[in-house]
Amino acid sequence: MSGYIGREDVICMLLNANKKYIDKAIDDSKYSIPVEFMTPELEKEPET
Repeated sequence: MSGYIGREDVICMLLNANKKYIDKAIDDSKYSIPVEFMTPELEKEPET
């Protein structure tokens, strides 16, 4: 089993890489996410 990567190890690596990428993407697009589109019920309230 030398050189074999366990399924849990792969999942951990993917989750860690995805978390870094997603956090960066959220930071980069923080001001361009269409909040009204994601939460239509907030359209009636003024922006804070």
